[in-house]
Amino acid sequence: MKFEILEVVKLYVKFINEFEKELIKEYNLKDKYWHVRGAAFNRLGKAGNFRYRFHGIGCEIQKNEILCDYSIIPYGTEGEYYYICFNDYELKCFIETFSIYKNLNIKENEVKNQLQKYIDDKTLKCLYQGEIRFDSYLIPSTYQFK
Repeated sequence: MKFEILEVVKLYVKFINEFEKELIKEYNLKDKYWHVRGAAFNRLGKAGNFRYRFHGIGCEIQKNEILCDYSIIPYGTEGEYYYICFNDYELKCFIETFSIYKNLNIKENEVKNQLQKYIDDKTLKCLYQGEIRFDSYLIPSTYQFK
């Protein structure tokens, strides 16, 4: 099987969006749940078929054998939107636990190299602090893939 990183990113975002719908439904939350995490619902728990653990600015979720870890970076004038932020390692862990990719033995540098072309075409952004570039990638949680 050929491995295409953008397809993996699509699955990753879809997986996160499915979890968030379950979380919102489980706790009767508004869409901007990231403003109230820890106050309106437990930082560790279950929503639908997902188990979750919020940590710092991120969340680790699991459904069946699939593991997914991501960070939440709010933006907009009042933080009304947010980026899904991930790094090579987090995406590699997702790949390794996702059944169709499980046995491909993909290297972290392969993930990084393939992600770079989507940085170049502006599908993804890199995380910067000042002029320092981190190996973390940003995609709007509402991104509509072509």
